[in-house]
Amino acid sequence: MATGCMVRKRLWKAGGLLASLILTICIGNFFLPRDKAFDSHMYGHDFLPFYTAGEIIRMGWRTISTIRGRRKSSSTTPAARPD
Repeated sequence: MATGCMVRKRLWKAGGLLASLILTICIGNFFLPRDKAFDSHMYGHDFLPFYTAGEIIRMGWRTISTIRGRRKSSSTTPAARPD
């Protein structure tokens, strides 16, 4: 049972250390200049490229020539989406 107690102590210490690090970063952000501080306009911009890449792979468009061909044909007529 002594081993479980030691593991629990280490987990609490690691969690406390991680919480302290995150708190330090969050508080330090307020002291940065406005152009370098992290704000709501800086996150979430990677969603669209990763979503699009996932959809391209899911649809089976694995080569650049296929993507270019589909893009040209889909601009004139809507393409059926395979499931």
